[in-house]
Amino acid sequence: MKRFEGKAALVVGAAMGIGAAAAERLAQDGASVVLADIDLAAAEGRAEGIRRAGGTAIAVRADLADEASLKAVIDQTCATYGGLDFLVNSGFMRSASDLTVTDTPQEIWDQMMDVNLMGYVRSCRHGIPRIIERGGGAIVNLTTGSHRLSEPRRVVYGVSKIGIQALTRHIAVTYGPQGIRANIVAPGLTLTENVLKATPAGAGNWAAMSPLRRAAEPREVAAAIAFLLSDDASHISGETLGTDGGKMINAG
Repeated sequence: MKRFEGKAALVVGAAMGIGAAAAERLAQDGASVVLADIDLAAAEGRAEGIRRAGGTAIAVRADLADEASLKAVIDQTCATYGGLDFLVNSGFMRSASDLTVTDTPQEIWDQMMDVNLMGYVRSCRHGIPRIIERGGGAIVNLTTGSHRLSEPRRVVYGVSKIGIQALTRHIAVTYGPQGIRANIVAPGLTLTENVLKATPAGAGNWAAMSPLRRAAEPREVAAAIAFLLSDDASHISGETLGTDGGKMINAG
């Protein structure tokens, strides 16, 4: 028996990158998976790939900035698979206008915080009661490997990711008595489609600074997500698991 057989998982932001890899890994481990993304066509392609490999998956359009769509995808997950056991929040947005605290326009603050932080609030708001109905389960929220550092740019991105940490810890403390564990995976540079397209030189620089001398593959981050959802992590809650190859502790 696969370890997630009989479990239903919702991955928000599953059309590509880490979210897609997480959906594929959970399906390989036996979960019935809903891939939610604003890019429905790409999510459907991923779901079809899971089904061809023998897994169970559907794709549903959802927008982190649209509460009604998140509620609808959670309702559809429960209607299709009988409930919700696991929630993975992987979606986010970036902006070239995300600069310093004095230079970033207010509309960029509003838009990015609405997606990157409030989107996770919305999915958890509607997902937690459904997980409780199942007698408990687990949530994994994605942040960033640079959560322990500050950057001279991307202030909104950093603030939104720190907010996810506070949200996750709140969930762990508040809903732990009802059987919910909530944890964070904080990736370093990961060789997703967007990274390979936009920053091949950056990947090389990261590898040079990492003790492992390479960036992560999406499947490696997905394995960390699956671990935190599994019974192998049954007494782990409110924690942050880094998948940065040791870069953030490398003083050299």
